[in-house]
Formats: sequence, structure tokens, C-alpha cells
Amino acid sequence: MSEKKALNEKRPNMNSSILKLAKLDYNMVQPVHQEDLKELSHNLCKGFLLEARWYHNGYTPTLEECIRNGSTSSTVPVILAHLYFSIANPITKDAIQYLESLPDVIIGSSLVLHLSNDLGTSSDEAKRGDVPKSIQCYMNQTGVSEEESRQHIKYLVGEAWKKMSKERVLVNSPFATHAFIGIAMDLGRMA
Repeated sequence: MSEKKALNEKRPNMNSSILKLAKLDYNMVQPVHQEDLKELSHNLCKGFLLEARWYHNGYTPTLEECIRNGSTSSTVPVILAHLYFSIANPITKDAIQYLESLPDVIIGSSLVLHLSNDLGTSSDEAKRGDVPKSIQCYMNQTGVSEEESRQHIKYLVGEAWKKMSKERVLVNSPFATHAFIGIAMDLGRMA
């Protein structure tokens, strides 16, 4: 049972009809969206396993492999899906399908957080022997210096911001006029 529902049951002035409707809504909606969240969580776990395989085998992925895997292993798609189901009313099938397609606003937010984190922590993580981050992947792939690699990663962060901004004006996006886009962009700003 959710905390919110439990709190409402404890309120002495809670209308019993409203409480019954809240329970009915929770019991009907929660199982439906659990399946949608399972798929994103499954992708997250696959991303973690791939990084573990890279680490175990001493493999340095290409920047493209690192970015592709990082877009799901950063947890952003799962976080944003949970947020969407928390704020959307009504939750439409079109929006769920769009969410599952990982549109630019989700991938962009994920990339901004992932790559910005790499810019801030990759040197320390490399010293600890962690799996190579985007900076090391690009250096290994192209032979450029760490500074040149950092500049390229900053460029990619800027490109991700551009893609997220375009999502705001897409007419065919179910999120075009929705607070969800602002939340996804704010999540990227946390980086």
C-alpha cells in the first residue's frame, strides 16, 4: 500500500467515498504501469551487466558503445518513467509508447547527466580502476589528449541540450505541453 493512501486512511475527516475511489484507482492503475516500468528496469540491469562484462574483460568500449549503454545505465529513463506516472493525468497509451521509445528528451537528459558526471569524476574513477568513462573511451578510440577528449564530451553535452530543447516544440510529442519535459530538462540541469 502506498504511503499516500495509508496517510489518507489515518485522517479522521477523510471522506470514505473519496478513499474508496483512491483505492480503486491505485489498484487498477498500479499493475498496468508496473509492466511498463519492468521493461525500463530490465534495460537498466542489462546496462549494468554490460559494464560489468567490460570491466571483467578489461575491454575499453568505443565512445558510441559507452554512450549507447550509458543512456540506459544512468537510471534516468527509469527515474523519468516513474515521474511521468506520478504526474500525468490521464496516462495515455500513446504517451507510454512514446516514453518507451526513449525520445530525445529522455536520452538527452540521460546523456547530460552521464557525460557531465564523467567530466567530473572520470579521473578519480580511472585511478581506482573503474570501467573506462566516456573521456577514456574517446581518448582510446581517437588517440587525442585528455583535454581534447574533455572538449569533445562538452560538445556532446551541448548537442544533447539542443535535442532536448527541440522536444519542447514537437507537435507530435505527447509531452509537448506537459510538465514532463520541464522535469526532464531540470534533471539534466542537476548535472
